[in-house]
Parts: sequence; structure tokens; C-alpha cells
Amino acid sequence: MRNIIIILLSILFLSCGNKSQQKQSKEQKPLTRIDTVRFENTYYLGTGFVKDDFITFYTKDGFKRFEGALKEGKLNGIVYYFGKQGNIEGSLNYEFGHQKGIGVTYDIESGFAKTILKIDEDGGTKNGLVMKFNKNGTLNYLKDHSSDELYIQTVKFYENGVIKQINSRKRDSIYSPKLDGWSFLFDEKGRISEKILYSNGEIVEEYKINSTSN
Repeated sequence: MRNIIIILLSILFLSCGNKSQQKQSKEQKPLTRIDTVRFENTYYLGTGFVKDDFITFYTKDGFKRFEGALKEGKLNGIVYYFGKQGNIEGSLNYEFGHQKGIGVTYDIESGFAKTILKIDEDGGTKNGLVMKFNKNGTLNYLKDHSSDELYIQTVKFYENGVIKQINSRKRDSIYSPKLDGWSFLFDEKGRISEKILYSNGEIVEEYKINSTSN
């Protein structure tokens, strides 16, 4: 009888020990390294060193590709990415592993913003405003569009910041939207010089406007 009691107690002890080990194995260990990360719709292989939910990721050839905050092992918040010379090429905003919000790229030589755009990642679509800049930091190009809208509005600028052209394009093709509606052209002093009416990429009406010089 005594031996039976000892055996039962031993089984009970082992069972409790196994449950404790299972519980410990289920507990999430602190993340210290990631070897594969999804960034800009691409999976990168390399080494990501993690400390306090902040990752610095190096590609397989040894250069730092990006760094930013993590949430449950996924990029979350502003992420900065780098060129092979160690310079910051741009930044993207992430929400739990997906690009969402404002993205910025920088001109390597001048340090000024090169493009500013808004991304809502559903295949990486660019929604809202897209802005491109000259090397001196002045605005060069502005586009307002949404993936679910038929028309795209664009504005081009001279290097001195004056509006050069305003266009409306119809999104019949994602890669080559055609001019549709009125386009307005301006001289370098900002005066309107020409207006053109397009229909599906073809000119319907065209008016040249003579501006008196100041």
C-alpha cells in the first residue's frame, strides 16, 4: 500500500512539472534577433538585432538597411532606411507590419526631401498627395489621387516655385492615365499662357493667351 501511494505521488509530481514546463515554453521569450523582415513589400534576409522592441536590420552583405520600432515582432511607427554609404535615404510609417501613412525620401547630395507621399498598403498603393521636390528644396510636382477615384490631379512647378502646369488625368490605365479635362499652362511669372481641353488623351480645344510683360 505504501509503495502504491509513493508511485501515485511521483506521477502527480511529474504531471505538475510537465504542466509547469509547458506553461514556461508558451510564455513569449524576449525577442533579440530576426533573420527575415518584410519591408517595402519585400522580404529581406539578413540579421536584425532587437533591443527593447527596437530593431536595427543588416542585409546579408553587411550594410544597415533600416531601423525602427517593433510591436509583437512587426514594424510599427516611423522606420528609417539607409543607403550603402550609411546615409538616410528615407522614412516610412508602419502600423503593425503594414505601410500606412506618410513616406519621405531624401536627396543624398542636398539632404532636402525628394518625395513625400501617403501610402495605405493594400499592395502598396499610394493614396492622397504625392509631392516631388527639386534639389534646392522647392516643390517640383504635386499629385492628388486615390486608388478608388477615376481622376488624378497633377500640378507641376518651375524651379523658382511658380506653378508651371495643372493637369487632369483619367485613370483608364494604372500605368498610363490619359489627359482628360482642362490643362492650364503658365509662364515663369505665374501668368496663364495656354489652356487645353483634352478628351481621353486627345486635344479638343486649345487657347493661347497673350500676356503683357511687366
